[in-house]
Amino acid sequence: MICYLFPEPTYFFFTSGSPALLYYSHIPTIIIALIVGLYTIWNGKQFLLNRLLLGISISFSIWTILNLIAWTNIHSEFILFK
Repeated sequence: MICYLFPEPTYFFFTSGSPALLYYSHIPTIIIALIVGLYTIWNGKQFLLNRLLLGISISFSIWTILNLIAWTNIHSEFILFK
C-alpha cells in the first residue's frame, strides 16, 4: 500500500510533505545522544558504566532513526517490515 497523496521520500525519510517539527525533534536528539555516549567512553573506557551508557545511547539513536522513518515514509513495506 502506497499513499499517493504525498511525495516519495528521499533516503527513507526526507520528504517535503512531512512537518519540519519531525526533523527538528529527531535529528538533534540523535546527534546529542551519540555525542554524550562518545564523550563518556572517551573519558574512561575501562568503566562498565561508561560502556553501558554508550550502548544505551547507540540503541536510543537507532530507535529514534527507525521512529523517524516510520513517521515520514509512505511505504507500508518499510513500516511493517513485511
